Amino acid sequence: MPYATSESGYDTGIAVANTTMDPGGAMGFGPFGGATQQTGTMTFYFYAQAGGVIASYTTSGSSPGDGLNSAGALPPGGTYSVLLSQLLKAAGGPSSFNGYVFIITQFTNGHGQYFITDFSGGFTAGAQLLVVSGPRYSVPEELVH
Repeated sequence: MPYATSESGYDTGIAVANTTMDPGGAMGFGPFGGATQQTGTMTFYFYAQAGGVIASYTTSGSSPGDGLNSAGALPPGGTYSVLLSQLLKAAGGPSSFNGYVFIITQFTNGHGQYFITDFSGGFTAGAQLLVVSGPRYSVPEELVH
């Protein structure tokens, strides 16, 4: 998530879907069939705009938000929705945050969206989460504009 905030009356809503209930094989999507159903937790890393990780949080049975099972894992076909401020509180992090969030799921085929809002009906903006799969190597990435 390239930008998240919980400052100046704004908060960030986060939704992560576990799409391993994918019907791919039955629907004829591609030569590899559908996904293997998996249930797993998620770890959120909060990086402040000034640099450096300020907190991390792994979901558990007492996690805030909606959609997790009693063990704090997201089942196949489920969606976890939570506010950034709720996650920061659960992580023991600061209530005021500006930066980015990296989410690691313990299941494949995780997808999501985030929304920044002031909850007054005056402002809401959002985008899809970037999905990074497989091992990450130290190869420079080029931003295409």
